[in-house]
Amino acid sequence: MTYLTSLSKTSQDTILSMSGNPRTKNLGTSLAIAKAIARRLNVPSGEVESLHMQYMVSSSEQVVRILSALNELTAVDVETIKTYAEKFYNVRYYALNPPANILMLNADTAIQDFFSISTAVDQTALAELKNESVFIAKTYNEVSSVIDEMLTGRM
Repeated sequence: MTYLTSLSKTSQDTILSMSGNPRTKNLGTSLAIAKAIARRLNVPSGEVESLHMQYMVSSSEQVVRILSALNELTAVDVETIKTYAEKFYNVRYYALNPPANILMLNADTAIQDFFSISTAVDQTALAELKNESVFIAKTYNEVSSVIDEMLTGRM
């Protein structure tokens, strides 16, 4: 069980600022938390037959453990975070294992298409990242520190 008082003062402040804040359950916060979790997951360095199955077997349980501990501290949108944690895992996989061929680049999303981001992350999330970039980056940095503490056993 995770206890707020076992965290550093900085992490306690992060959790307390999230608690009761209506933005805590919005898409921007969920994206920040999902990325903070996904960056800690081991991604295969070679091609896999089914990326979804690889994620389910190797990483989904770790995502649930981290989310359960975080959700004990403050209410978060668990389902949205789980969905985007897998999507960000996929982005990392595609960065390590780019497709052999690029079928098409759309002029409006050429960068996302070129780096296979549009394959892994939906347009709603990309728009939220663009519109709420400062908030999402701040939340990501703060939540990453909390998760680091949780995972290194400082609690």
